[in-house]
Amino acid sequence: MFNRQDDNGDAIAQSLARIEERLDKLEERLNQVAQVDVAWGLVHATQQLENRENLAAKLGVAPGWLPPTRGWAASPDFLMVLVRLVAEIKPTSIVECGSGVTSIVFSRLLQGVEGATLLTLDHDEKFAQQTAALLAERGLPGSVTMNLAAAGMAPVAVGGDTIPWYQTEGMPWPDQIDLLCVDGPIMNSENRLARYPAFPLLHDRLSEKAVVVLDDAHRPGEQAILQRWLTEFPDWRVEMLSTEKGTAVLRRRNSKFPDT
Repeated sequence: MFNRQDDNGDAIAQSLARIEERLDKLEERLNQVAQVDVAWGLVHATQQLENRENLAAKLGVAPGWLPPTRGWAASPDFLMVLVRLVAEIKPTSIVECGSGVTSIVFSRLLQGVEGATLLTLDHDEKFAQQTAALLAERGLPGSVTMNLAAAGMAPVAVGGDTIPWYQTEGMPWPDQIDLLCVDGPIMNSENRLARYPAFPLLHDRLSEKAVVVLDDAHRPGEQAILQRWLTEFPDWRVEMLSTEKGTAVLRRRNSKFPDT
């Protein structure tokens, strides 16, 4: 009987030892993963800081001139994509869905461009007022004809659906749009197609050289919208850019993507 108890005790001890060994290995693995995550986070933050400095240089301003970026605001690498596109296609008319740092960047880039217009839509009057204040602090829009519209939301019939989108009645749309930037309105569980209407509603106003830019393209909602756009408008194609939040750039099929 004593031998049986000793055997049971040995078996329990061995099991505990194996469990302890597994826990030690798991802890070691978790530490390795954490170290990799921290290292990647530092590298990524450094890259975004470099992009912010490069952005300021492209705009001819000091880095501190720029409002905060990332988080809810546009990320520096996305803003650099906008800078490159403006330099490439030289737009005279830009429409952006969603106001903020992008409004400041576009307004700055269009300075001195003859006849330049910028139409900025925002669903929230408070956000629009904040953007207006940021622009005024920087002496913008300057020479640019800019309309910053706190448009509110209203149901629109598009693509066989009725979707809440910006209130468009009386909106001063340009005859032709060279660059359409879609970074609003806010997407949520109640309006999963919030950003879908922009392309089909404004498609006929897009110029021959136009580009359409979709931010947050890594998210499932934006990916679904993007696929729907491409299905409904097969004469357009997309270039996916590896930015912090994902960026999709759409062009007509007869347009060439620049070498990068």
